[in-house]
Amino acid sequence: MLAWLLLARPAVAHEPEVLNSNPAAGEVLDQSPPQIVIHFAEELTSQKSTLIVLDAAGRQVDNGDGGVDLYDAYHATLVATLPPLADGRYTVQWAIVLLDGDESSGTFDFTVGEVTAASSQNLIASAPSPRPAAGGSLPVWLSAALVLALLLVVGISLRRRLARDN
Repeated sequence: MLAWLLLARPAVAHEPEVLNSNPAAGEVLDQSPPQIVIHFAEELTSQKSTLIVLDAAGRQVDNGDGGVDLYDAYHATLVATLPPLADGRYTVQWAIVLLDGDESSGTFDFTVGEVTAASSQNLIASAPSPRPAAGGSLPVWLSAALVLALLLVVGISLRRRLARDN
């Protein structure tokens, strides 16, 4: 029982690993890309995973087909096709559901055409930063409380047994 209490871990959603994207976060392109592609390390649920591209005014500019790439045998890729985009800054928004039911979402920006130094700094600042991995252990105070409760139960049981044996 002590081992079970010490080794028990609460169910914690995990953050999916984004392997890469094309274009990359913060990338400045000379011309409009034909599509946006994001590769993940795990299989995605195709019915609930989405990918959209927004212009600087927040209007959706992709062709409305953003989702899991069913041609990817691992179903670990999101793709959305694009019409030719005008010069400017664009935001990619993705939302995924993994096979285990965990959900996650994220955004990143890219630019088509010339950018000024100020807008380039904004792109770098808006690029996603790595998130710390979700913890999988019990808080220290809770672990200590469980161990103390276990010791109390064991102590009471031993005391009763010794009293009965005498």
